[in-house]
Amino acid sequence: MRPEAIAKSHRPSDLLKYVKVIGAGDIGTLFVRIDKDSIDRTINRFDDYTINESVKANISAIDDIQLYDFNDVVRVKDESIHKNVKVMLFNFNNEEDDENNFEYFKSEIDKLGLRIDNIRTYGSLEYFEFYEINNDSINQMSNIFNIKSIVDENYFVESFEINPVGTKFIPNLDNYEITDTYIGIIDSGIFENSIVNSYVVSREVYVAPEYQNRKHGTFVASTILFGDEMNNRIVQSNKLFKLIDVIAIPNGDKDYGLTDSLSDSDFYDIIEEVMVKYSAYVKIWNLSLGIENIIARNDGISAAGGFCDYIQQKYGVQFIISSGNKNSSPLRTYPSNITDDSDRICSPADSGAAVSVGAIAEYEDDNSIVKVNQPSPFSRRGPGANYMIKPELTDFGGNVGILNDAYYITNLGEKGLGENDILFENIGTSFSAPLITRKFATIFDELIDKDINLCKALLIHNAKKDGIKLYDEASEHRYFGFGQPEFSPQNVLNTNENEITLIFKYTIFPGNHIEMKNFPYPDSLRRDGKYFGEITMTLVSEADFDINYGSEYCRINFEIGFGIDSPKGFSSEVPLERNWDEKYEKSMIENGFKWNPIKVYHRKIKTGINDTGDWKLRIDMVQRAEEQRKPKTFVLLLTIKGDEYSSVYNDVVNQMKEQAYNMIDLQTKNSIKTRIR
Repeated sequence: MRPEAIAKSHRPSDLLKYVKVIGAGDIGTLFVRIDKDSIDRTINRFDDYTINESVKANISAIDDIQLYDFNDVVRVKDESIHKNVKVMLFNFNNEEDDENNFEYFKSEIDKLGLRIDNIRTYGSLEYFEFYEINNDSINQMSNIFNIKSIVDENYFVESFEINPVGTKFIPNLDNYEITDTYIGIIDSGIFENSIVNSYVVSREVYVAPEYQNRKHGTFVASTILFGDEMNNRIVQSNKLFKLIDVIAIPNGDKDYGLTDSLSDSDFYDIIEEVMVKYSAYVKIWNLSLGIENIIARNDGISAAGGFCDYIQQKYGVQFIISSGNKNSSPLRTYPSNITDDSDRICSPADSGAAVSVGAIAEYEDDNSIVKVNQPSPFSRRGPGANYMIKPELTDFGGNVGILNDAYYITNLGEKGLGENDILFENIGTSFSAPLITRKFATIFDELIDKDINLCKALLIHNAKKDGIKLYDEASEHRYFGFGQPEFSPQNVLNTNENEITLIFKYTIFPGNHIEMKNFPYPDSLRRDGKYFGEITMTLVSEADFDINYGSEYCRINFEIGFGIDSPKGFSSEVPLERNWDEKYEKSMIENGFKWNPIKVYHRKIKTGINDTGDWKLRIDMVQRAEEQRKPKTFVLLLTIKGDEYSSVYNDVVNQMKEQAYNMIDLQTKNSIKTRIR
C-alpha cells in the first residue's frame, strides 16, 4: 500500500470486502487470500452502478499487487542435506479453513513422498518439522501455495573465553540480606564450587556432564548477586535472591572439551517444561543468550522472539534478554561507522514482551573504541520488529580497545566469577542483562502487589527520569533504549517534595478512552499566566501479539495525551502534537511509539505554556482491523517535577483531596510517597 494508506482508517477495506486479509509483511504490505468467488465478487463492484468514491479511494491506496512466490517462501542455507527445516503455513484465522488448509498441505507433501516429522504449536506460532531433507524436496515443497515460509533450524552456541584477574572474590555478606524473590537463569549452569551456588535452590539439567561448561552461567549469576561489589561500584541494594539454575546451553569451546549446540526447538521444549514447574513463584528469568545469525527484521518477529512472547503471556513471567553481541569486525564506533543491519539485535531479543538489554561502556582508555557511557562497540542495537524500541534498557557491559590492529579488553571489561570464585574479566550484553535483572528483581521484591508491568514501568520510568542522560531522539533509542536505570531502588520508588509521581492502572476496551479532566497541575509551577515544569510519562500495557501479521505483530495500541483543555479544544503538550509527515502511519510508528507496548515521553517546559484552560489527561486504545474486541490493562506513570524550591508534591495532593480523588500510597516494604489512583 502507499505510505499514506497504511493506517487502519485508510486501508482499502471497501475494495477488500470479499478478500480476506490473512497477514502482513513489512510496513504497508498485506497478505490476502483470494479464490474464484472472491475475485468474481470484487470485479462485480466495478460496474457503473456500484462503484463509488470510496472504491476509487481504495484503488488509489494500492501501490502494487504481487504473487507470493519462491523468493518469499524459502529462507534456507545452501546445503545439500538439511538436518531440520520448519514449514509455516498461512493462517486463515478460521478453524474450518485452517483445518482444510492443513489437509491440503498434507495431501500435497504426500504426493511428494515427504512426511511431517513433528508439529509444534506455541500460541500463534505453529510450524511443521521435516528432518534430513534435501534441496530438491524443499524446492518442490515451495510450490505448495499455502506455505508461508521454509526455514532452517537455528542454534544457540556458547563459546566463552574469559581473562583471569587472578583474585579470589569474597563478598562482604554482612552488607546483604536474603529475600524471598526468585530469579531463574537459563544458561550454561553454575559451578557448584562457587559461592553463587549457595543461592541455588533448584537445578534443572538438560546438558550431559561431558558437554557442560559452566563458566558463562556462573559469570552471569555472580553478576546478578554481586555485580556492583565485584566491579567496585557502590552497592546501593543489599538484596540477594534465590536462584533457579537451568543448565541448557552446552559447551562451544573446543579447547575446554566436547562441544555441542542447542537447537531453537529444544530451547522451546526446555523453557516450556521449566515454566510448567516453576512459573507459579519464579516470575523473573534472565536469558543471556541469542542466535547471532537471526537479526531483527522490519517484516516481522523472529520465531524465537514470538515464542518468548507466548511463554511470558501464558505463564505470567518476565524475561530479561541480552540484545546480543556483534562478534565480527569491524566493531562499532559511536557515532556508528556501520551502515547496514549487521549490528541490529538478534533473536530472541526482539521479543515484544521481554525487557531487552544493551551494553554501555563503564571504562575507557586512550585506545578504546568508545568512551564511558557510550554504546559498547559490540552491543547490538534496535529497532525491533515494527520499530519497537529495542533494547529498552542499557547497563554496563564493557568496552574494547584496539592497538596494532588487534582488539583487547584488559581493564575495559566487567568482572565476574568463575570456578572457585576467581575473578575474571569479560565483555558482552550477557553481563549488562543480569544487572538489569537485579534491578528489576529489587523493585519486584519491594512491591507488595507483585505486578510485572508496574515493575517494568517503574524501572523504565526511572531510566528516563533519573538516568545518566535523556535519550529523546529515535536514533538514540536504537542504541540506549530508554537509558540506564539508577542503581538504588530508593531512587526508583521515592519521591522528593519538588516532584510527584502518579500511577494509574486501568482496564479499557478498544475504541474507548479514559479522561482525567481538571487535572491537578501544581500551583507552584504556574506563574505569569504560564505553566512550567518537567514532565515524564511512561506507559506499559498488556499486548496482543500475532506472528502471522509481520510488521503488524503488535495488535493493540494505547495513545496518551497530557495537555490543556481550552475553549478551542484539547491539545496534547506531552507528547507534543506533531504532523508526523502528514500523519503517515510509518512516521508515527518509527518516531511516535505507535503500536509499541511501551511508550515513554518527556518534556521540560522552558518557555512556559499559556494558561488557557485546565489540564487534562487522556488515554485511548485502538486495535488492528482484524482483531476481536478484548479489554486490556495498562499502567501509566506520570511525574511532574519543578525546581528545588517548588512544592509540587503537596500542591498536587491537596488539589486531589479537594476534588475527592481516590488516592493510596503505593504499597511497598518501605513507605514511599508515590501515589496511585
